[in-house]
Amino acid sequence: MTLARTRDAYLGLDNPTPQEWDTWYRAMLLERESVLAHSKIDLTAYADPETAWSDTAFRQVFLFMYDASFYDSVGGRYRTEDLIERWTAMYGRVDSVLLWHAYPRLGFDSRTQFCFYRDMPGGIARLRTDVTDVLHTRGTRVFVDYNPWDAGTYEELAEVVLGLDADGVMLDTMTDVPERLVTAVGQRKRGVVFCPELMPSDADLGRFRQSWAQWYDIGNASTPSVYRHRWLVPPHRQMATRRWDTSRKHDIVYSFFNGSGLILWDNVFGAWNPYSREDRRLIAETAAVLDRYQDLFVHGEWQPLIPTGVPGLDANLWIAEGEGTAKAKPAAAIITLRNRTKQRVSYRVTSPAPAGLVWVPFWGEKPEVSPANTVAVDPLGVQAIVLDDLASAGEALAHFRLLSERAGVEIPGYDERSPRPRPVHTRDLRPLTAPASPPSTRTVTTSMVELPAGVFQMRIVHERRECGCYPFGATDEAMWGFSHKDVLVHCIRVPLGSFAIRMTAVTNSDFLQFVHQSVYTPKCSQGFLKHIVRRKDGTLPTKLPSEQQSLPVTFVSLADARAYAAWRGQRLPTEAEWQWAAEGAGAGNRYPWGSEERTFPPEIRPAFDPETATPQGIMGLSGNTWELTESEYTDGHTRFVMLRGGIFLPPGESEWLPARGARPNDSHNKYVLLSDELDRSDTISFRTVLDLPADSKRAC
Repeated sequence: MTLARTRDAYLGLDNPTPQEWDTWYRAMLLERESVLAHSKIDLTAYADPETAWSDTAFRQVFLFMYDASFYDSVGGRYRTEDLIERWTAMYGRVDSVLLWHAYPRLGFDSRTQFCFYRDMPGGIARLRTDVTDVLHTRGTRVFVDYNPWDAGTYEELAEVVLGLDADGVMLDTMTDVPERLVTAVGQRKRGVVFCPELMPSDADLGRFRQSWAQWYDIGNASTPSVYRHRWLVPPHRQMATRRWDTSRKHDIVYSFFNGSGLILWDNVFGAWNPYSREDRRLIAETAAVLDRYQDLFVHGEWQPLIPTGVPGLDANLWIAEGEGTAKAKPAAAIITLRNRTKQRVSYRVTSPAPAGLVWVPFWGEKPEVSPANTVAVDPLGVQAIVLDDLASAGEALAHFRLLSERAGVEIPGYDERSPRPRPVHTRDLRPLTAPASPPSTRTVTTSMVELPAGVFQMRIVHERRECGCYPFGATDEAMWGFSHKDVLVHCIRVPLGSFAIRMTAVTNSDFLQFVHQSVYTPKCSQGFLKHIVRRKDGTLPTKLPSEQQSLPVTFVSLADARAYAAWRGQRLPTEAEWQWAAEGAGAGNRYPWGSEERTFPPEIRPAFDPETATPQGIMGLSGNTWELTESEYTDGHTRFVMLRGGIFLPPGESEWLPARGARPNDSHNKYVLLSDELDRSDTISFRTVLDLPADSKRAC
């Protein structure tokens, strides 16, 4: 018999007779044997006791580490315990957590991927104690991410794995794993599981205990199917995810039907895509079944797509072999049902329960069933029927109901889909109280350029980069991620008052003067002015080397920049003010210096640079450093600020990095924020503006 299949699934027979199914099943067994032999798949890795935990790692949270729920930047603490409680209530169980650290922040500066673990608040050591160790005490495994498209050595990855005591490595955009990478990690720590994002080859199934099942082709609704790799190597844990689907029911149903895993992912690189209350309940309900009967899915004899007698209704049967673990009660068998139709259908158990056992369904009102009655399966839904003793099944049902009720509640602040980012207030910032204030506080100095008021037809070109835009003149759709290659264009009419803007970015000397005169001490000093060599006692010098004095100040956070601006009696420019100044205050120039594109040396240059000046004499707006704006937003889950300009670094080699070099005036970038420690960068500076009286300049 010739088996039908897609790239990712084996296709079964719709409503077969027992004889037809038996022929198909024998062909499936032969197929498994043939593929294992032909591809020379070595399954010894699945016998490794140090990675056996992967067998029951059915649910993984994709934790975007910039999500506000992860780190409390005000209190300076990781919220790991809070998250565990939240996830348990929402999803029923979480077996592992992927700590996603770099993308889409990679490429804004010279840091490589592993810097973003090292630069997290408290560094690797605190991530270990406050995150990994806490998760481990709750029985939850930890994965780190590896991006092959960025710089960073295998040895660095191995050090991160060791330092964090990580249990696994997610291989972003990869289908296989270089042997040198495996060796480097294995020399630091044994028992590490590697999980590629993309589908591995058959031959590599012996090397991966897990892989993502992302947007898999499993056939259409008219065809029964099962995961192909799950059938070939039953212990291989496939993790289903469709990050942009607003309903994840399809993946929840299909993964549970196959006894496979799920990636739980709501913050998609800064675009919010929450799980609905219905999806959360279904995730928790299926988790309850796994809690009690996971050994059947792992070690049971799997008979796929057995006859149901109902067109559009598929069934998988697992029959117990051997003893169960302490966590999962041993039972005789379990049937999972998948309804491919949009109508409710009924399934009749064909075999009577042996003495002392009962067939018990989880969804519905019937406490037990026999061949004399049927079990309902909701449209496009799932069902499970277990063969167990009555007392054990009763405990399982009670656990099922508990998790269902706990997950099926509204979560304030979570359930809103595509929340519109709101500005973070800053316009009422006041100067700091300082021992000595500059004499020019709240006055226009010779280092500033006055610009007229006007109505600005602001055009923004935004590279989506999977993290979305924000609603300043954009549609709701623009806040969604979808494709990293999309370019969005939106326009808005912005009335602007007259203001004065610094002729150059704030320099190292300017900022050092502020630090000493105001006795400024940041809340957290990690990374603060990292490029300035300290004195022997650890304090900042009073004078810099001449080559550093006139460079734009870097390694400052948004809070540091605002503190400087407030001390000067000024503030940061909004995006509109920055672009108005860059375009020549109504001239509409493509670049600050005119219409032609320019390239610059790959190094930071002095802030005073007449060759880059606008018609009004404002310098360095593009091609040297990014510049912070006062356009900071939060959607309640991710905080970000819009960067302007362009940097001295040459374009990156990867399509996943933001565009670099000198950028047009209408270009901007969404810079996701986490904490001052991580947000300080070697390529981000700022300049300040001062509001002018309404009659100080004639409107244009």
